[in-house]
Amino acid sequence: MNEGRTCSTPSVLDTDRLTLRPWSVDDVAGFHRIWGDPQVLWWGTPHTDLEESARLLEERVAHSEASAPGLGSWAVIERRSGEVVGNAFLRSLESDDGPAELGYHVVSSRWGEGIATEVARCLLTYASLALGVEEVIALVHVDNVPSRRVVEKIGLVRDGEMVHGGLAHDVYRHVNEPMHDPWEPEERDWP
Repeated sequence: MNEGRTCSTPSVLDTDRLTLRPWSVDDVAGFHRIWGDPQVLWWGTPHTDLEESARLLEERVAHSEASAPGLGSWAVIERRSGEVVGNAFLRSLESDDGPAELGYHVVSSRWGEGIATEVARCLLTYASLALGVEEVIALVHVDNVPSRRVVEKIGLVRDGEMVHGGLAHDVYRHVNEPMHDPWEPEERDWP
């Protein structure tokens, strides 16, 4: 990733309806609502009780605090209600100078409201503009059609497959084009 990143781990981000803020150990009820939902955690075993969620949330908070600048995990809060409605993350997939992976999970009772798209667009913009990340990817399980639509809607393009967590995923990619300063003359090859 770009060495010019200036944000600390991770920032508070706002969209029209949502606030993405770092998870806190005080968010255990909202965290459990997401990760205890078998529809959200369909590929694994949902958390069975608050104690398990509390332990895993502590690990998530510690991991975010140790992440590279600007990367980490966020609680997705609906501002109108103050309710935790999802999880969002940006993380280094390969190394600190490799692509950043964006991801999101929305509590199933809120599916179909555009929350995932709003979160994904926010993360892509943040990674590209605030962090200067040159390449962002998203891993989407091959059967997860709604998530595929989300990443395509924000401009990511399918670029192969990979096995992640023992499951087949499509790899979606967004590469930022270098921006040209409109006030600088372009270099030209003159005959």
